[in-house]
Amino acid sequence: MAMLKNNWLRAGISLILLSIGIFMVKALEKPQKVKVVDMQEVWFEVSVIDEENEDEEDLSNYRIDGIAQNPPATGTNLFGCAQGNSTGRNCHVQLEFDEDEDAEELISKNVAAAMTQVSATKTAEAKDPTLP
Repeated sequence: MAMLKNNWLRAGISLILLSIGIFMVKALEKPQKVKVVDMQEVWFEVSVIDEENEDEEDLSNYRIDGIAQNPPATGTNLFGCAQGNSTGRNCHVQLEFDEDEDAEELISKNVAAAMTQVSATKTAEAKDPTLP
């Protein structure tokens, strides 16, 4: 009788452990919902705030003047704004951020503050060698 009781006890514990194992496997198989954030890339026209600040990479020294209607030229241009220019001050900056954010709200802010506001990254820039 004791042996029968032990076998039933072992069988019961085995069924409980099997049930827990099946439950855990099912729980792990459920697809996790991942929020996909759609991004937008926007070209902004920028101007220098403080002419005496000679640090061309200081994004807090550039004010967003507006949204560019067309992206700047991709080659080099010694007499104007172009993405291929390596000298001069920024004339356009491209920022990438969540498409739910309103790009218009960034106008008149400095670029660094705008990037912080919408968690943006700078993806491209255009420089104008004629700007001091």
